[in-house]
Amino acid sequence: MRSIVAAALIVVITGMCSAALSGPLTPPPGPVSETGKTLDNLLPSTPLSQDTTPGNSGFSVFTISAPGRYHLTGDLVVPAGLQAILIGLPGDSRGRVEIDLAGFEIDARSEPNRQIVGGNSAGSRVEIHHGTLRGGFAGIDVSSALYVHDVDFEGVGSPGRSAIAPNFPSIIERCRFTDLPGSGISQSGLAGDETIVRDCSFANIESFAILLEESATIERVSVSRTNSTSGAAIFTRNSAIIRDVQIKTAFGRALVVGSESIVSGLTVEGVSAPGVAEYGVTLGANSRMTDSVVDNYAGALGAILARRNVTIDGVTVNNSNGFGIFASEASITLVNSFIDDTQGAAVSLAQYNTIVNNSIEARNSNAPALVVGSHSRVDSNRFFGDLTITGTENLVVRNFFDFGDIDLRPGASLNDVGPLNDLANPWANFDR
Repeated sequence: MRSIVAAALIVVITGMCSAALSGPLTPPPGPVSETGKTLDNLLPSTPLSQDTTPGNSGFSVFTISAPGRYHLTGDLVVPAGLQAILIGLPGDSRGRVEIDLAGFEIDARSEPNRQIVGGNSAGSRVEIHHGTLRGGFAGIDVSSALYVHDVDFEGVGSPGRSAIAPNFPSIIERCRFTDLPGSGISQSGLAGDETIVRDCSFANIESFAILLEESATIERVSVSRTNSTSGAAIFTRNSAIIRDVQIKTAFGRALVVGSESIVSGLTVEGVSAPGVAEYGVTLGANSRMTDSVVDNYAGALGAILARRNVTIDGVTVNNSNGFGIFASEASITLVNSFIDDTQGAAVSLAQYNTIVNNSIEARNSNAPALVVGSHSRVDSNRFFGDLTITGTENLVVRNFFDFGDIDLRPGASLNDVGPLNDLANPWANFDR
């Protein structure tokens, strides 16, 4: 009996406490309104104006001299003789500057000057986002780590200049670059290593679309209508990662990467280069290219140039004006690839190569399908055209010739070539 009474008291007391703590359940009369703080309340921002960020006389419209968040309040037309925004932090500053363009534009088309400059501290970081930059002989030239996103660059830059010049490791994403008289993103100096460019588009670029230093990452980028006869649509130095990039209707070289780079999901299509003695794609030593297509490259030399110890796996080359794949250095691994309709030899390699499980076709009757030097394994390929062997100690087995034959050139000795059409021999080569 005592336990039953105690339990009842506990239930009553708990209910009274809950009622005291929970407050009224009926909403107040009237329309629903905001009761919390906005994002701007939590992260206050300073409007760019002559009252808050006055410019330097004769140099800039606005000057930012302290870390913080800043925003445009309307479109800005840059007057003659001025830069748009100068970021002039103290030299020892390690702060962060954020410039929200707030959907507005900075128009420097009538004033050939730079748009956003400064940021003279290696330890600082500058973020610029959500707006448009038009005109000016250079766009963003800031000596700090950059984070630029959701910005359109239209007609920004000049010959030898770029829309963005990252001088330290930076991230550039979701930006559009159109009608640039210079380069899109151009970087020089090792301080800019490890820059990332992703989800950006480039159209009608007079020079490089992207020029980056070591350890760059470029992914989900599209490039069209570049005109870089002396450079390339995309050029990076060593240890680059190129992933899911499309380069179409460019002029000259499409892609150049330095040593130890990884290229995957690349599409090069309709690149015109009449009279240009270049290759469409150049792969630096110890690099790897997979799951990619080079189609209709019109450069005089060929589609792909591979340096030493390069792996090409699952790559399609079609309709090349010269070679399909060319390598004068050793140790190329070519597997699971399709090379077709080339004016020169479909594949021309030097020595110590592995060529396995490919379809290699030279539609030009005067050109061989494959030219190989010495110490190479040629195994389980399909050929349309001759296999030309110029060196020694090659292993040639289990290949099928739709058209053509094995052509042993003078001096080609000590080669292990499987017999032809011998069904009893597991190493035999076959033809029609």
